[in-house]
Amino acid sequence: GIHRLTLAGMLSPTLGLLILETSGTSVSLAGLNLGAASLTGLGLGASYLVSMASAPLMGKLSDRFSMRWGVAAGGLAPGVAGFILLSLGFPMSIPLGLLLAAFGGGSNQGLSTAIVGDLSKSGQRGRKMALLFTVGDLASALGPPLAYALIPLVGLRSIYLLCAFLCTGMALVSSRLAIRAGSR
Repeated sequence: GIHRLTLAGMLSPTLGLLILETSGTSVSLAGLNLGAASLTGLGLGASYLVSMASAPLMGKLSDRFSMRWGVAAGGLAPGVAGFILLSLGFPMSIPLGLLLAAFGGGSNQGLSTAIVGDLSKSGQRGRKMALLFTVGDLASALGPPLAYALIPLVGLRSIYLLCAFLCTGMALVSSRLAIRAGSR
């Protein structure tokens, strides 16, 4: 749920605001004048491609090394770095921050599904997977109003620091569970 809260819930609906705040209504790139809405669409499209690539890559690594929790923790590190870069609010840090956050989100979404499947009894997998995705959908739905309620209080860039903090918490929990799993 945290990856859905931070990406679909907070980053996606506020990216256009960040671009407007840092770059204005349009930017000239390679001789093209692109509006903030176009840049937002291009950025989100690129982030989905990165997320789609990171999920199977990190899944393959977790299978190869038989360390789902450890790989999950490692996959969250780029997401944390990405949200920190976004919080800086520099126009040149936004594309890299967006792609790193997407990498972490794709990694986490794929591995959380695998972990729930691994930990569920065979007669309960469907129910557990449905619960996982329902919580994710709820987080995606609650994220935008939460972000927009917090922006006037703490500012847009602080929203991305909150996302980095939440992803760091997930990484620490995953690391702890990886250490615990390795000691058995």
